[in-house]
Parts: sequence; structure tokens; C-alpha cells
Amino acid sequence: LGSQGLTDSEWMHIRAFSIQHCIHLGTNDYNTLREELDELCFPPQKVLRRRIQILSGLRPQLIDCCVNSCIAFTGDFCNYTSCPHCNKDWYDGQGKSQNHYQYLPLKPRLQALSGGSVSAKLMLHRSKGHAHVPGIITDVFDSSCYRRLRKEHPIVHGKVMPHKYFEDPRDIALGLFTDGFRLFKR
Repeated sequence: LGSQGLTDSEWMHIRAFSIQHCIHLGTNDYNTLREELDELCFPPQKVLRRRIQILSGLRPQLIDCCVNSCIAFTGDFCNYTSCPHCNKDWYDGQGKSQNHYQYLPLKPRLQALSGGSVSAKLMLHRSKGHAHVPGIITDVFDSSCYRRLRKEHPIVHGKVMPHKYFEDPRDIALGLFTDGFRLFKR
């Protein structure tokens, strides 16, 4: 997002959003700040979120899930009417989903990161600013797994690709961190 062409109001939205997230203000605290410092003209949180979505081009998707967050009603579960784990109904008496979460797809997030000059430069850390010192692990790029992958060619649908993993300075290494769930059954 470039700074050219933004109105004073748009800059206020960006500053309000930044303040809220930098100092970890919850909804109630943000609303208190708005009320106490009304001369700052911070917008209501709903307006703020919508404006930031428009300015950033990143729009979360609402995904229906079990009222107890057991499953998301997608993929194999898209035709279910209740949760197979806790048997709670997907919809309430008015036909509305009882619970949902916001999902921000990975591709537009990566595009936004690589599109900004500051974040794009930071993303080149692996190829431009990181010097591996044998025996010392400072981040994932020092790990034996990453260093081994850099010597290998990816295999896609049984075909060996001509390039090696992380050969292009713009390649991105993604990590998956889980909290109490397994991605695979094994």
C-alpha cells in the first residue's frame, strides 16, 4: 500500500488500527479510548476494520464451524447438519450458523507482504542478510533440514524439477505451528 493518494481520514484509520494492535487494545479498551479522546475522531471498530480491509485489499472469509469449534463445516463436512463429534446443530432455529471464524487466505497475505517495499526487503533476509555459522542455530535457516533441502530438487507429481529448494531469493519458507491438534492421523 503506497502512501500516495490517501486522504487524512484514511491515514487516521491506519493510525487508529496501528495503535490498537501495537498496544494490544481489546474492543472495550478501544471503545473507551474513542470516548475519552473523541477529539482524535477514531472511528467505531466495525468501521475501522472495514476500512482497513478495503485499504489493504485483504478480506477475511467467514467459515462456519461447530458451536464448540470441533470442526469447520467445509470439505468433507460441508453437507453435515450437525457436528459429528459433539452432535451440536450447525444452524440455529432461524437457519443461521451458530458459530464461525474469520480466515484470511495465505496467498493474498503473501502478495501483500511481497508488495510492500519494507516487508519485501525483510523477506530477503534468508538470501541476502543471513550468514550461516556452522554449529550455531539462530533461526530456521540454520537448521539441518533447511540446509539439506537447499541441496535437493523438488519432485512434483513424480517429475524432478530443474531448480533446487530455496534457490530463488524470493522463495518463501513456511512453517506450521499447531497447538494441540495433529494435521495427519499418523
